[in-house]
Amino acid sequence: MQDKSFFSHTKLQATKLKESPRVYTKHHKTIIMQINPNNLRYQSDRRQIGGLLMILGFCYIIQPQAGLVSGFGPEGSLATDPSTIPFWGLVAGFCLWITGMTAVLTGYLVTVHDWSHEYLTLTLIVFIQTAWIPYITDMTMIGKLSRLPAEENMFIPQAYNPTDGNVKLVGAIG
Repeated sequence: MQDKSFFSHTKLQATKLKESPRVYTKHHKTIIMQINPNNLRYQSDRRQIGGLLMILGFCYIIQPQAGLVSGFGPEGSLATDPSTIPFWGLVAGFCLWITGMTAVLTGYLVTVHDWSHEYLTLTLIVFIQTAWIPYITDMTMIGKLSRLPAEENMFIPQAYNPTDGNVKLVGAIG
């Protein structure tokens, strides 16, 4: 014979779980979402945003790989002079890569484990503030290259017989 008190106790616990408000366990600034049937939409939204963050983080990791690899040679870094654009391109690549790794970690933890941490999120927010460095570096490089003579330009192929004005126009367009 089965004990009926066990089944009634389990049913009572399930009823209490359905009626309880959203439950968070806060321990040392760690927030672990516990399953609550009333808040499945909120949990679903967090997972979708975490998945999007993880996918965009992969883009941040992959995009600067060529720049990071070409920035180093057999004798070490090829870009050691801080007054040159290749050096800042290398710094920008590291900024993007670190941001991407942090975004993938944060997105994975939110999507798969329903776990987040205040300091991890704040670290990601700080790293995201460095996302403008590659843009500024590339725009500076385009500005410097547009001042070169038409014979040395990198924008218009020589087969089109560009003039200095054509090169400056293409550089101004960006």
